Amino acid sequence: LLVVVEPESWSAEGITLLQRAVQKVQQRLNRGLAVAGYLLTKRSSLTIHRELDELLRRTFGSQVFAVHIPALVRYKEAASSRRSVFPATRASALAEEPYYRAAHELVTRLS
Repeated sequence: LLVVVEPESWSAEGITLLQRAVQKVQQRLNRGLAVAGYLLTKRSSLTIHRELDELLRRTFGSQVFAVHIPALVRYKEAASSRRSVFPATRASALAEEPYYRAAHELVTRLS
């Protein structure tokens, strides 16, 4: 299970509810269900975003992805125009793309 977290005050509440739901699923349906990690998305330099990032890392440690997805206008534009967020100009730019790095980290965690 990949938990995508937007850095808002209500997210911490949602994580608690999600953890309860995961425990119920583990007990009743799928003992093998596990959280692969927490991915912070739409993160900016706002104080509340930094504070939630720090809280997640203190609470869940290495379960929090090293990479976070920043709040960038180009991501909103890509979503609204149904285009890829990956840059098409340079192949070397792909390795720096946060979504690519998050996908790579997920694959590493799952292997």
